[in-house]
Amino acid sequence: MNGLLNLSFPLFDTLDALIAFLPAGLRVALFGVASGVVTMGFYRWSSNQEKIRRHKEEIGRIRRRLAAGDDLGETMRLSRANLAASFRLLGTVTGPALLASLPILLVILWVAARYGYEPPPPASPVAIAFEPGRGGILVEPQGALEERGGELFLRWPASAGEIRFRDAKGVVYAGPPPVPANDVVHKPLWWNLLLGNEMGYLREDAAIEAIRFELAPRRLLPGLPGWLAGWEAIYFASLLVTSLLVKLVFRIE
Repeated sequence: MNGLLNLSFPLFDTLDALIAFLPAGLRVALFGVASGVVTMGFYRWSSNQEKIRRHKEEIGRIRRRLAAGDDLGETMRLSRANLAASFRLLGTVTGPALLASLPILLVILWVAARYGYEPPPPASPVAIAFEPGRGGILVEPQGALEERGGELFLRWPASAGEIRFRDAKGVVYAGPPPVPANDVVHKPLWWNLLLGNEMGYLREDAAIEAIRFELAPRRLLPGLPGWLAGWEAIYFASLLVTSLLVKLVFRIE
């Protein structure tokens, strides 16, 4: 089951392939830059800039009068006027801001799916856990799952469908695919209609609810702390800087 939002992923995969010669961290930064340009362009196109400007000017006039006044009654009246003007401004920008955020949402979901976890080398052991418990699940081929020190390890597959999880009724799950790597596979949920799990799903009547894989977060900038080396810091920093620059250069309200 593929989600509605996943339909945009092939486009981003194609764009990513065109710049595959660049380091992964720089590619993510470029997606952040493009997101900033597109989202500010959407906001500028969909918003009433003149109306927003008038609201801001009105709020500015009210606040200057508030700062200069010392009459309690007038202060209360201006405070109410300031609040009303602020809500009018909020109502004017909310719709365009939500529309402008949609491209960012799509890119975030794609970047998280492609750059979130480091795909383990084929045949390397990866710790896994069954939720709520193993429930009689068998793993094929023999030797693909082993127990060490009370912990279960799966031999990471080199091809899709190489590993099969079975119960008494048949195959519960065939996978995981080697890429893209994700840390969980579960039964289909309602929100998968919007965002599908590209690792696939467990059989709906299986005794287990999920299988979790202990994967390492992908480090795109070696030598930095983990919270700075992942896609999140790179993407959001480039997005924020680009958005602010576009806003200043084009005087977007």
